[in-house]
Amino acid sequence: INKENCGVVVGGKRYSIELHSYSDDSDKAKTAAVTGAIVNQSNFLLAGYSTTLANIQNPIASAKNRISITAGSSGASAHAPNKYAFGMLPPSTTYTKNGWLALKEKGAKTAAIVKHDNLVACGEGE
Repeated sequence: INKENCGVVVGGKRYSIELHSYSDDSDKAKTAAVTGAIVNQSNFLLAGYSTTLANIQNPIASAKNRISITAGSSGASAHAPNKYAFGMLPPSTTYTKNGWLALKEKGAKTAAIVKHDNLVACGEGE
């Protein structure tokens, strides 16, 4: 971004960007520690890829008035209570809404929901 576009323009002013990547190993305690360190040295957080971890990250970022973008979190709980947290996905509670609306528009009178109680993880039961 800095080399090709000379940074980014915000409010008519050009800024360079420096990206640092940290692993939280999908561990809740490490997520909190890494997030705390990031928001103490940065103005912006690209949060992890789950609602569970975003529920840890976003309150920490919001408490420091830092913007947090959660690219993979679809849970409303990760965003709604946090003033500076934003998601890239629609809330998971709306995932099937358009499907149901499309069925209704086509005149469908019934629909079936198929549920499997015996799902096996890859590699198990072989």
